[in-house]
Amino acid sequence: MERLIAKYRGKLEAGGLADPRCPPLIAACDDEVVLSRRDRGAELLEEVIVRLGAAALIWGRPAEPYGAIMEHLGGSRIEKYTPKDSETRTFLHGISFVSDLEDPRLLGALSQAGCAATADGSILAVSMLGLEQAFVIYSSVCFASFVGVHSDALLAAGNGDLDEALLRLVEGCREREPAALDPSASGGLAKGPFFETAKIHDAMCRAGKMMVEQKLVDSFFGNVSYFDGSAIHVSRTGSSLDALEGDIDVCPLDGSSSAGITASSELKAHRRIAEGGRSRAVLHGHPRFSVILSLDCPTRAHCPDADRCHVACSRDRSVCGVPIVPGEIGTGPTGLCRTLPAAVERAGAAIVYGHGVFVADSSDFRGAFKRLVEIERDCQIEFERRLHQEGSK
Repeated sequence: MERLIAKYRGKLEAGGLADPRCPPLIAACDDEVVLSRRDRGAELLEEVIVRLGAAALIWGRPAEPYGAIMEHLGGSRIEKYTPKDSETRTFLHGISFVSDLEDPRLLGALSQAGCAATADGSILAVSMLGLEQAFVIYSSVCFASFVGVHSDALLAAGNGDLDEALLRLVEGCREREPAALDPSASGGLAKGPFFETAKIHDAMCRAGKMMVEQKLVDSFFGNVSYFDGSAIHVSRTGSSLDALEGDIDVCPLDGSSSAGITASSELKAHRRIAEGGRSRAVLHGHPRFSVILSLDCPTRAHCPDADRCHVACSRDRSVCGVPIVPGEIGTGPTGLCRTLPAAVERAGAAIVYGHGVFVADSSDFRGAFKRLVEIERDCQIEFERRLHQEGSK
C-alpha cells in the first residue's frame, strides 16, 4: 500500500498538481487505513474515511496556479462552484466549499460529489473504489476550477465589470504557465502510415505520452485511435494516456469482436471519423484554453437554449478557425458520434463545447499532434486578446 501511495504522489507532482515541498496527504484503506503521514489533519481525515466507508482519499493544497485559484474561490464565500466544462457537468457536478476539515457540512459534500474544498484553497477528494479514482477527482477539480475562473474573467470583461482581483488572478496564472507549447515536438513521433499492430500501438503510446507531457490532457480524460483499414485501435475507457501499454483495444468495423465493450466511450465518434475516408490517426485532448474559449459565447445571455449549450447549440461557431460543436459522450440523439465527424472531416479538427479538441490526420500522429498544439497555442493568444480588448471597453 505504501508503494501505491508513493505512485500517486509521484503522479500528482509530475502532473503539476502537487508541490513536492508541501505534499498532499494520501490515504488508502484495505484491512486498515494507511496514511502517508500522521498529524492533526490526518486524524480528522481517517475518521472521514471510516464514516464514509471510502477506499481512498487525497487532501492538500494543489501546486500553483491551482492553489491560488482554489484560495480565490474559497475566499469568495461561495458554498458551491459549478463551472460549465464537461468534467463538472458529467463527473463532479460542482465543487462544494467548507470552512475547514471540522466543518459539519464536509461529509455531506463528499457523499454527493466525492470532492470538497476548504477556504484556504485545499482540495479533498475521496473514492469508494481506490486511489486511481481519487486521483482523477483531485485532478478534475484542478482542471475545472482553472477553466471556471478564466471563463468567469472573460464573461466579466465582456460585461464591463472585471474586478482587479480576478484580473490579477488570471494574469498570475499566465505567469505560472509551463514553457510555451512546442508544435515541433511532433517530429519525435513515428512516421506513418502504419499497418502492423505493434507499430500502431507503439505510435499510439508515444502520442499519448507526449499529450500528457505537453499538458494537453488532464487526469485520465482524452483518447487516441488509429484506423488500419479494417479496425479501429483505440485507448480503453479510463486509461491513462501516458501509460497506454496494454490498454488499447482493436475493434473491427465489421463487429466481429466484443473489444468495443472496454474501449473508449467515444469509440463511435472515432469510428465515424475514420469512416469518412480521410483520417487514420485521431487525438482527443482537453487543452484548457480551447475549452475556455468554447464556452465564451457573446449571445449566451439572450439565448433560449443557454442551459443546453452543450447539446442544443444551433449557431455556427468557431474559434481560431476551428469549428465548435455541441455533443454528449455516447451514441444518443445528441451524441458526439452525430455532431463531431462532419466537422472533423471538413476542417481536420473540432472543439466540442466545454469538452475538448479532436484532431485527425490521414497518415500518423505527427500532423495531428502539431495541429492540436497549434490550436491550444492560438487559443491562449486569443484568450489574452479577448480579455484585454473587452476589459478596456
